[in-house]
Parts: sequence; C-alpha cells; structure tokens
Amino acid sequence: MQRAARKHRIVVAARLHREALARLDALFELEHCASPDAAQSIPHAAGLMLSQEDELPPAFLDKASRLQAVGLTGQGAGRMNLAAMTNAGIRVTHAPLEGNALIAQALWRSLERALNARALEQAESAVPMRALRRSSPAGHPKRLSIRFAGDGPVTLELAALAREAGFHCASTRLEQDEAAACEASAHVLVLVEESVAPAAASIGVTSMGDSSPSHPDVIDLRTERQRHAMPDALCALRDQLAVDGLIAAIGMGRDSFHPRFLLNPEVCSLSCC
Repeated sequence: MQRAARKHRIVVAARLHREALARLDALFELEHCASPDAAQSIPHAAGLMLSQEDELPPAFLDKASRLQAVGLTGQGAGRMNLAAMTNAGIRVTHAPLEGNALIAQALWRSLERALNARALEQAESAVPMRALRRSSPAGHPKRLSIRFAGDGPVTLELAALAREAGFHCASTRLEQDEAAACEASAHVLVLVEESVAPAAASIGVTSMGDSSPSHPDVIDLRTERQRHAMPDALCALRDQLAVDGLIAAIGMGRDSFHPRFLLNPEVCSLSCC
C-alpha cells in the first residue's frame, strides 16, 4: 500500500484573504503565527508567507535549514535582505500588480481556458492548444488571432498579456459588421469592458456572459471583469497572486520552472531569467 506524499510545511505570518489561505491549505501543511520568530516548525518549513514589514536576520536563516522560498504579500522586497536570501539559495517572490493589471491577470487565465476549450470543441488539430511563440513563423496559416473590443484600461492590459504569450492581437470597433470582427474561424472576439454593451448587441450578444451558439467566436468576460472589480475581490486577487508566487517558487504549479515576479532571479540557475 502506497503512502500519500508528505506535504511541505508553510509558515504563514501575514494576513491573507480566505481564498488565498484555502489555496495554500489544499497544497501544504500550514502553521499560522504572528511573526516568523514565533513559528514552531521553522526548522522543517519549506516556505514562508510574509509581509514587506517582516525581516529575516542571519540567525533565523541558520534555523530554517529546509527553507526554499519566501512569498511577500505586497510589492517590492521590503525589509528582506535579498543578497542573504540569494546566497542561501532561497527564492523570494512578491505581488507587484494593482488595479487594472491585477484584474487583467485574472481574466487572462479565464481567457486561456476558454481558448483551449474552443480548440478542443472544434477538434482543430492544426491549431495549437497554446499560442505560437514569438519565434514561430509570423505567416503560420493557423495562427490564432484575438480581437479585443474597445480600448478600456483592463482590455489594453489583457491584450498585452495575450501578445506576450504569442497571440496575434488587434482591437476592433464593434460598429463594424460581424464578418469584419470575426472574419475567420481562427479569429476570436473578446468582450471585456461594460462600455461595449450597446455595440455588443449589434452582433447578437445581448447579456453579459452570454455564449450564444450562434456566435461561437465571441468570448464574453464582462461579468467576470465586473466581479473582480469589487474591493473584496481585488483583495482576494492580490493575495492569490502572492500565494501563487510562493507555490511556484517551491516548485509547484504552472510557473514552477520560471516563477513570475521573482525578486532574486539569480538563484534560479536553470531558468531563463
């Protein structure tokens, strides 16, 4: 009989939104404490979740012999001694995004899932499940193109993330006829801002979140965008970003090879940093 894999231990010494805590709790054994010095399991901890106000003196690192990563809940290194952390081989991540950029990051993951689901449904084996990288030939006949409706701030941030991932992106005016907006099966129209609602009705998308089968090339993210804009939702997104950084720095999750928002990339000798 196989034993279940033993979970890493994480010391949480920062206030986190309940959704971020739930994500950590699903993956790790957690110890909550008011400060890192008060933690009982430091000699066995693989990770720390701290705020920018916390400081880890050299004597603390001597006790934390198994420490792999530190996740900070806000922007920047704060009081963290990055040189000491790097010398000890400990990755340090932070959560630098705010406002529109934070919302766009969350919407980007939803858009990726929607695009992958669309590719599976259409069984287009010639269309890659992920975007072609920048090094791919620009003239690839099946390269997926995304058209973003409007030019709102979140839309522009989301379009930048899509371009960074290798998609061909363009903005479009919804006053144009539908054929111009979604001119081929390899083109997808994405609705993000509530301000495009009147024009969206002209192509048959009458309610936010509608995925009418008569318009399979429209992905409507307006309802999700509204939900993320609420104050409590923004707090949850910010803390989840911080938690995801720690998870990746420990070597788990989608960004584990090259953790995003790593403050000391020189500790990752095998990544592309």
